[in-house]
Amino acid sequence: MRGGRCPPGDGHARGHRVLQRHRRLRRVLELRPLSAPRTWPTSQHYFQAQKFAGTPHEDAIRKARTPALAAELGRDRRQKLRRDWESVKVSVMRDALRAKFTQHPALAQLLLGTGDAKLVEHTANDDHWGDGGDGRGKNMLGRPLMQLRDELRAG
Repeated sequence: MRGGRCPPGDGHARGHRVLQRHRRLRRVLELRPLSAPRTWPTSQHYFQAQKFAGTPHEDAIRKARTPALAAELGRDRRQKLRRDWESVKVSVMRDALRAKFTQHPALAQLLLGTGDAKLVEHTANDDHWGDGGDGRGKNMLGRPLMQLRDELRAG
């Protein structure tokens, strides 16, 4: 696997892998999360729809033509988020990632190919899922990916 390290001087320690440079890890593929009774076009569809679980908007997101449209529908704040979203969103992401990387062995191999590198969603637009652009974000996408990588490695 090539490069993917943070540029010098951006506040990151050496050895971080930037997820944007590993687009294949971010590939969107059909999946069926173990906790879900149906198949979802992509992990993006699943994650965004879970914000509205049990509502008609959930199904509208599942049927969205593209992952980008699913994300747009999921960010529509005219729709009311489920009450417990803030407390469950990380576990929903973990479920989506586990499904994605266990149902698609080639992706699991790509993830394992990152070795022991710290995986970072490097973006100034998100300090929860990413690093906030300056390394101070929570990196809640990279953390579960690294945990899953460890689990896959352990077998």
